[in-house]
Amino acid sequence: MAKSINNSQNIKKRDQNMIEIVAANILFFRSEQGLKQVPFANLADIEAKQLYNYENGLVDLGISSISNLAKALGMLPYELLIEREEALIYYREEMRKRSEKKKQ
Repeated sequence: MAKSINNSQNIKKRDQNMIEIVAANILFFRSEQGLKQVPFANLADIEAKQLYNYENGLVDLGISSISNLAKALGMLPYELLIEREEALIYYREEMRKRSEKKKQ
């Protein structure tokens, strides 16, 4: 008899590592293309606040959001799901800078 995977506790749990990978890729590739937040948000047809939340890892993105952001970056959606060391390093440094700005 197969075990049921209907454990709602495991299903509803956010994968913070994956959220950080996607956030890092969005921020990294947007910055690599020289796109500022507001113009990129307009290109992706989302609010700038929404983009801010995505890039700061505050939101667990859905498939449609990932697809729209990837298209705006000229990428395929799966590319935002790939862990890239250079993107994570850039992301963590940007988050550190933002955190320091808030303290001032």
